[in-house]
Amino acid sequence: MKKVLVAVGALVAVVAVAAVVVMAKGVEFTIVKTEADLQSKLDEKIPKQKDMQVAVVHIRKATILLDGASHRLGVVLDLEVQPKIDLPRPELPRGPGPGPGDGPKAPEGNPKARVTLMGKIVYEKETGTVWFKDPEVTDIQAGDLPQQLLEPVKKAASMAVAEGMKDPLQKLEEGDTARLLLQEIRVEG
Repeated sequence: MKKVLVAVGALVAVVAVAAVVVMAKGVEFTIVKTEADLQSKLDEKIPKQKDMQVAVVHIRKATILLDGASHRLGVVLDLEVQPKIDLPRPELPRGPGPGPGDGPKAPEGNPKARVTLMGKIVYEKETGTVWFKDPEVTDIQAGDLPQQLLEPVKKAASMAVAEGMKDPLQKLEEGDTARLLLQEIRVEG
């Protein structure tokens, strides 16, 4: 199902990238930013890395998440964490077998995690801009990530999303009818 970020006003306006919908009762316009539009903007900034005190966090993939139920925007980050500190490797039981190397093995490579951050969509009337604000970590799937790295990973994810979304999602030009009459911004899905 296609999800969209929608800005609604009270008059018909010309819209550069999006669709225009006119309704019969009093006239209404809709500016649509699709999930794909937002994803392509985010893709320009990924992959990246955040160098933290105890680890370098590599962001391998970022996926836009539009939640129509809560009218919030989110980002899901797939991370690889390169520790700068020595971490104990878990002792795993060895399976039956004729020689060394049989049975389960410790994970190879760097620990991985998936972090979901959700934030608000805010319209600043003075500047005519729509922003992604206040991203908060709402879920972390830590996989084989050691406990000592959870907080630095959350902080790195929050910083990366804040930096990656520092540009407005939409900018309405001065004198644009949409900017003058914008009443509501919502996420639909």
